[in-house]
Amino acid sequence: NCLRERERAAAAAAAEGDRPGLKRQKGWKKEAKAAFRKKRRLALRRAAAAEDESDESDEEEDPDLLKAPEAAPAAPAAPPAKEARLGRFNAGQRVLTVGDGDLSFSRSLAEHLRGVDLVATTYEPPERLRAVYPNFADTAAALADGGAEVRHGVDAADLELGEAAPFDRIVWNFPCVAVASDADPEEGTNRDGQLTELASNKALLSAFFTACKARLRDGGEVHVSHKTKAPFSFWNIPEIAEGANLRLMTTLVFDRTVFPGYMNRKALVAESFPATDAVTFVFADPQKPSSTPNPNPNPDPNNPKPKPNPNPNTIAD
Repeated sequence: NCLRERERAAAAAAAEGDRPGLKRQKGWKKEAKAAFRKKRRLALRRAAAAEDESDESDEEEDPDLLKAPEAAPAAPAAPPAKEARLGRFNAGQRVLTVGDGDLSFSRSLAEHLRGVDLVATTYEPPERLRAVYPNFADTAAALADGGAEVRHGVDAADLELGEAAPFDRIVWNFPCVAVASDADPEEGTNRDGQLTELASNKALLSAFFTACKARLRDGGEVHVSHKTKAPFSFWNIPEIAEGANLRLMTTLVFDRTVFPGYMNRKALVAESFPATDAVTFVFADPQKPSSTPNPNPNPDPNNPKPKPNPNPNTIAD
């Protein structure tokens, strides 16, 4: 704008014949152009210097720093929080599991019940169980690492455990004698032998209940879970236990979700089976009473809702 004003002034001076004024205007114009060129050269030199510094910085950059940062290793999964109570199991109790073929029930207790003193047993040898259950080796190792005792070849009919201390809880889920077609689907229809082997199953349970009496401590309980619809109802499990002088304290709806990770399976069969009609029968030895009141003195498999005990100091019939 200043330059244009000077040019207009020079033009006016030339029109009026003012030669000295015209010369002055031309001198100002040259000075302005020279100053502009000087500033431009200075700006170009500064830009070139900045570019050189940037190139040097790139050459000196540590190539390792240009790599994308590596992701931090994932933190190990936290172990599940252990409970003070799991179903009818309490923290610190001594528990014996019987016939737990894949050991998944035992592992659930070990991983979710605080301070449990666990002895997990199977009837079959470990090499045969590894061939049937894909996760058996990992489960057995996890139990051993967690401090549980794992024994194989333990017969439910005699519970031969040597000088083992007595137990607060003895558990056998879905007991039955093994049938050839259960383990070999090519032989039959994957039947359990509930009808054809009814007498054998009842005899096995009778021997089991008798063996439990010697293994229970005062106030201890025997838990047997089984389906209740025919033909399973023909077993009449409470009657078998009564023959061994064990008394039915309560009957609970069996809920597998209470024991995370547990899979109910037939003997030497990897697949699970539906157990929506299953209940858990809870027995006690009246000669080894508990100080805990009986929550359900009149158990009914078809209506497992607890009923009040009129005399909490006794085990009601």
